[in-house]
Amino acid sequence: MVDDQEIMSNLATRMLTRLGFENVDHSVDGYQALALLREKKHKLVISDLHMEAMGGLQLLKAIRADAHLKKTPFILMTGSVDVPNVVAAKLAGTDAYLLKPFTSDQLKAKLHEVLS
Repeated sequence: MVDDQEIMSNLATRMLTRLGFENVDHSVDGYQALALLREKKHKLVISDLHMEAMGGLQLLKAIRADAHLKKTPFILMTGSVDVPNVVAAKLAGTDAYLLKPFTSDQLKAKLHEVLS
């Protein structure tokens, strides 16, 4: 879970835990997330689009450019339905796009879409 807003990160982490995910790591920006991803294997990245330092789109591009990480499923979340952002995310290789705020059922559907 990569989000610079603690409230959103905690909420999403609780949802993931209820959906059966264990050991959910949290990063506050893309740089921290990238370091964590290179330190140990993760099954999924869920990242906010807009963050200080390195945002979600830049993180996605860095992951897709890394031979060891490029197949990691990636869900990009944002509070904006800005079409250029959606297109840029798809072109960069996101597996799904999740609009905030989201429900547990919406998250579950995206997880099913990405991990099935």
